[in-house]
Amino acid sequence: MQEVFKIESSHLTYHLENLGDLLFKTKDGKYALSSFGEAATSMMYHVEETPKTRPMLPSLTMKWKACLAVLIVGLILSAGLYYVQYQALSQISDEYDRTKAEAEQLQNLYNEAKAEGEQLQNEYNRTRAELEQLQNEYNKLKTDAEQLQSDYAELKGELMQLQNEYAKIEAEAERLQNLLEQYLGSRIIFVDGDNVGDPLENGSFTHPYDMIQEGVNAASLGDLVLVASGTYYEHVTVAKSLTLVGEDIGNTIIDGNYTVSGASEGVVNVAAENVEIRGFTIQHSGEQGRWAFSSGICLKSGNNKIIGNAISNNNYGIISGLVNNTISGNTITANDVCGIHSYSSSNNLILENTISGNPIGIWLEGWGNINNTICNNSITNNDVGVLITGWIQIGGGGATLSIYSEIPSLPPSNNTISGNIVSGNDYGIYIDASIGNTVVGNTISNNEFGIKVLVDPYIPSGNNTLYHNNFIDNKNQASAAGKNTWDNGYPSGGNYWSNYSGVDLYSGPYQNETGSDGIGDTPYIIDENNTDNYPLMGMFSDFSVTLKEEIYHITTVCNSTISAFQFDQENKMVSFNVTGPDGTVGFCRITVPNVLVQDLWNGNYTVLVDGKEPTTLKNWTDAINTYLYFTYIHTSHENIIVPEFPSALILPLLLIVTLVAFIMGKMVQTKKIKE
Repeated sequence: MQEVFKIESSHLTYHLENLGDLLFKTKDGKYALSSFGEAATSMMYHVEETPKTRPMLPSLTMKWKACLAVLIVGLILSAGLYYVQYQALSQISDEYDRTKAEAEQLQNLYNEAKAEGEQLQNEYNRTRAELEQLQNEYNKLKTDAEQLQSDYAELKGELMQLQNEYAKIEAEAERLQNLLEQYLGSRIIFVDGDNVGDPLENGSFTHPYDMIQEGVNAASLGDLVLVASGTYYEHVTVAKSLTLVGEDIGNTIIDGNYTVSGASEGVVNVAAENVEIRGFTIQHSGEQGRWAFSSGICLKSGNNKIIGNAISNNNYGIISGLVNNTISGNTITANDVCGIHSYSSSNNLILENTISGNPIGIWLEGWGNINNTICNNSITNNDVGVLITGWIQIGGGGATLSIYSEIPSLPPSNNTISGNIVSGNDYGIYIDASIGNTVVGNTISNNEFGIKVLVDPYIPSGNNTLYHNNFIDNKNQASAAGKNTWDNGYPSGGNYWSNYSGVDLYSGPYQNETGSDGIGDTPYIIDENNTDNYPLMGMFSDFSVTLKEEIYHITTVCNSTISAFQFDQENKMVSFNVTGPDGTVGFCRITVPNVLVQDLWNGNYTVLVDGKEPTTLKNWTDAINTYLYFTYIHTSHENIIVPEFPSALILPLLLIVTLVAFIMGKMVQTKKIKE
C-alpha cells in the first residue's frame, strides 16, 4: 500500500494495524493486501481518477488526499468489518441457540441416561443379589447332592444287606413251610392278590399265586390253600378235598361282583367232599330273586365245613343240598332271600352262627330235610327266623336246582332246634307241613309271633315236641295246629311263658303235693290240642360242663338273673351268682346229671347261699338227674354246691376258698395295672 499510495509505512501502521481482514503480514515482516484490501485499493484509484474539472473547493494537498482516502477506506473497512462481525455474531447467535438447544437436549439425554444408569445399577444390584442367592442355593444343593450321594451309597449298601437277609429269610421261610407241611401232613399253597405279574409264581410263600382259583387248581387232595388279605373278584370252584383259609375274615374278600360264572350258582362252589372253608368275607353273588339260586356259598356235596366266614349281600347266603355239612361260627347278614337254605338235605349241623337282616334266617325246605340240627345260633331281625316247610315250590320262570338229584320221599322230620336266641323277627320259628321235630332250650323273645306250627292235609305233619324254651314278650307267644307236645313230662317240665299267670304252691306229677318245685300248678293253654302241662316258673338256662372228656348239661329254672356260672372240677364245686329285685323271694331249681352227682360228691352234697344254707331246700331224683329246689331273699347271692362235710369243716373250708379267690383276684388286678 505504501508503494501504491506513495506514503510512509509509519502513517499506515497506526490506522491499519488492526485491519486484519485487509492486510496480512508476510514472512519478511511486511504487510501485503489481502484480496479484500486489493478490492478496496482499486476502488480508491477510481475515486482519484475523477474528471479534471474546475475544483469546487480548494485543491487539497496530496497529504490530505491520502488522509481522506485512508479515512474513506477506514470507513469502508469498518463498515465491512462491522458487517462481517454482525454476520459472524448472527451466526454465532444462531450457533449459540442451536448449541444451547443441543445442550438442553444433551442434558435431557444425560438425565435420561442417568436415570437409566441408576435403574441399571439397581437391576445390577438386584441381579447380583439374586446371583449371590443362587450361588448360595447352588452351594447348598451341591452339599445336599453330596449328602444324597453319600446316603445313596449307604442305602445301596443297606439294600444289598437287606437283599442278602431277604434271601436268608426266603430260605428260612421255605424251610419253615416244609416243616409246617410235614407237621400238618399236607402241602400249603399260598395266594396273594398283590403278587401280580410274578414270572416265578408257583404257590410258595415267596412266589404265591395271585388268584384263589389258581391256588385251588394247583392243590392236591388234602392240601391247605392259604389266602392273603385282599379283595378277589372271582368265582371259585373247589372240586377236590382241601382246606381253604383266609388270612383275615374282615379283609380277605371273595367278591362275585353280582355276576355268575357258567354253571356256578355260588361265589364259592363246593363240588367235593371233605372241604373246609374258613376266614373269608363272601359277597355279591349273581342273579337276584327266589328262583335265581345264586348264593355266597353253594354246597353241591356233603361232609364239608363252612366255619367262621362273613356271608352277606348275596341272593342266598349258603345253599346246602346234600348231607353231613357243618355250618358253624359264620356271620350271615343282609342276603336277599335267605341266610342258610337247606334244600332236601339231612344230617347237617348249623351251629353258633349269627344270622340277621335276612327275609328268612334259616330255611329247611322240602322233603328229605331229616335229622338236621340248628343249635346255639343268634337269629335276630329277620322276617322269619327259622322256617321249616315240607312243601316244595318247583319252577318259577323255568328255573331248576342243579345241585339236587331227586326229590326225597319223606317230609321234614326229626330236626332239632335248640339253644338258639330268636329275637326281633316277624316270625321267630315257623313250622309247616313237617313232622316229629324238636324245639328245645331256645330263648324266643320280642317277635311278632314267637312260634307258629301248622299242618298240611296232604303231607304228614305235626307231632313236634317243644319244651324248655323261654317265650318272652312276643306279641303272640305261640299258635299251633295239629297235635304237638309242649313239655318233657315231670319233673323236667315244659316252657317258660312270660305271660303265664299261674302260681307254684304244689309239686309232683299232678301238682298236688305240698311244696313248690319251680313248675306252675296249672297248665298253659295254647289251644284245645296244644297244652303245656308243666309251665316253668322261671327262665330256663343250660350250662355245658366237661368231666373226664365227656360233656354234660347242668340246667336251671330260676326267677333270678344267673351269672358267673363255674364248674370247678378240681374242688368239686358248682357255683353261680343270682340277682333280682331287692326284698323279693327268689328261687332256683338246678338239674344235675346223676353221673356228676356220683363222681363229684358220691351222692352227698351241700347247697349254700352266701355260705349259708338256703331258706328252703328240696331235692328229688329220677333215673337220669338229681333236682335241687331252693329259695332265698333277693339281693346278690353266690350259690355253691359242694361235697358234704362235717359241719365243723364247712366254715373253715369256705373261708379258705374265699381267701384264695380274693388273693387271686388281687393278683389279676395287680397284673392288669402293671400291664
